[in-house]
Amino acid sequence: MGINTKHQSKIKSLLKLLQSTNDDFTKVNLLNELGWEFVLEAQFLESKVYFKKSEQLAQKLGYKSGLAESYCFLGRGYEFEGNYAQSLESQFKALAIREDIEDQKGISYSLHYLGDIFLSQANLTDADTVFQDCNKKALDYFFKSLSVAQQIDDKQSIANSYNCIGNTYRQLNNSTKATVYYSKAMKLREKIGDKRGFIVTYNNMGKLQIQIGNYSQALEYLFKSLNLSEEIGDKRAIVKALNSVGNCYLMQKNYSKAKEYFIQSLNLSNEINFLEFIVSAHHALSEIFETKDYEEYNIDLALFYFKEYIKGRDRINSKKLAQVEMNFEFQKKEAALKSEQDKKNAVAAAIEKKNIEIIDSINYALRIQKAILPIKDEIYNVLPNTFILNKPKDIVSGDFYFFYQTKQIVFIAAADCTGHGVPGALMSMIGSEKLKESVQQTKLVGDALSKLNNGIKTALKQSENEDSTHDGMDIALCSIDVSNKILKYAGANRPIWIIRNGHQEITEIKATKKAIGGFTESTQHFETHEIKLQLGDTFYLFTDGYADTFSKHDKKLTSKRFKDVLINIQEKNMQEQEQYLNDFIENWRDDAEPIDDILVIGIRI
Repeated sequence: MGINTKHQSKIKSLLKLLQSTNDDFTKVNLLNELGWEFVLEAQFLESKVYFKKSEQLAQKLGYKSGLAESYCFLGRGYEFEGNYAQSLESQFKALAIREDIEDQKGISYSLHYLGDIFLSQANLTDADTVFQDCNKKALDYFFKSLSVAQQIDDKQSIANSYNCIGNTYRQLNNSTKATVYYSKAMKLREKIGDKRGFIVTYNNMGKLQIQIGNYSQALEYLFKSLNLSEEIGDKRAIVKALNSVGNCYLMQKNYSKAKEYFIQSLNLSNEINFLEFIVSAHHALSEIFETKDYEEYNIDLALFYFKEYIKGRDRINSKKLAQVEMNFEFQKKEAALKSEQDKKNAVAAAIEKKNIEIIDSINYALRIQKAILPIKDEIYNVLPNTFILNKPKDIVSGDFYFFYQTKQIVFIAAADCTGHGVPGALMSMIGSEKLKESVQQTKLVGDALSKLNNGIKTALKQSENEDSTHDGMDIALCSIDVSNKILKYAGANRPIWIIRNGHQEITEIKATKKAIGGFTESTQHFETHEIKLQLGDTFYLFTDGYADTFSKHDKKLTSKRFKDVLINIQEKNMQEQEQYLNDFIENWRDDAEPIDDILVIGIRI
């Protein structure tokens, strides 16, 4: 379907005005309006053309409010598209400019949209810690937006904030607080005659009634929302209402009705590329068709829709989202530090304040990094006789472990990125993402490391220039065919140690003596080794931190002592081994400061 008549008319009118005006400031505003009209019709490629022109002209003119609006509208477009990382980056740019020019209304809206992004991300994650963190972050932004809106008495923004605070509490299963804020939103919308706002609040109140089991009241609210949405031709609102009606029927086990509305929601979501609700509809349809009580029970269709759900969910990358926010927070802290240092009468106070902010930021970065790392319980479900000992030197770590599973093969790795602390953590996020891309492209571990090498060099724009970065990583990567007990290993400066069942010596398979990234050539080959394992065999992947740990007497542990420790604990199960290794290294180090991150992975077949 093309652009609807209302938007088509508005676009023609805006284009005519754009051609007739000679005022560059007016042109910026018109370009932003044009871009937004295309966003509303999910014509994202066209919208980005206009936003780019607006951005370039606004920068040339030094027109900060126009530039902020361009970034804000562009961020909304990315959000509608389901590209939350790009949306977050654009909204942070808009917020920074609006704070600089003290545009209070704009600040309120930017904060609100940031909350929207985290709320949507929370709704699409299966990890409880990420879910809780995203909802907490969403509430933080919504309350900040509400505070600014109340200061300037922007009733529209106040109502929007009430509504979204209610959404967040509903998502956190706090129906009492959700009801309070929905009621506040509805009263204010009635007062200001906000018809479009009724659509949103009716939908959300309907979803709350579903949550507490009042389905008849829920449908009453939801059909009000759907009818108003159709009346004004708002396709995104129609999708949301259809999805909510489908959920209500699904909760009542009226599978035929649920399927009907989810199919409608999916078709319209595909038409306007509304990724969040494409994912939601696929997930619901997979549940419907796998229900044996449903007359159209079809396990093949259920599997098809579930695969589509996974595919869509994976497009929304929480890792990138976390990285964008962390980068923005650090940039803000650096800017704040420079500003404080310029005030000579407050140098000491500024340094103290900055140190606190950095620690707070690093602690927040730790939560982000934990969310990015694979969930240990998922690894232990697949490889039950496994431990992962992960001990960062400076809160966050440059070491990371990796896990990826296909139908027949399990990939696991221990990686040591250049540096530690925050730089190492940033590098680990890039490395983890690029490693996942590599193993998705090839199941051969040596080839995967070659692809990872090129991926890192490309991501960091590494070349032979002196100014080029030479950061990279050492890594041991394995693939395990669990059914056939076949282990394949490739390493970049990191070996694998194997202890056969009943034996008292370590078989070491050495790595290719090249790092990933940095000075390593893009054509570098990494050797693959294949090992047939037997029941009870144990192997270890690790970074250099454990063996390089110094005692308080300045004595290094060394690889030889590390091997002796592993040989001596073979009668212990893997959980006991982890505890022993942790206690041993802490006793060895005693009061000495750690010099590196520590990561040891042990797996018994």
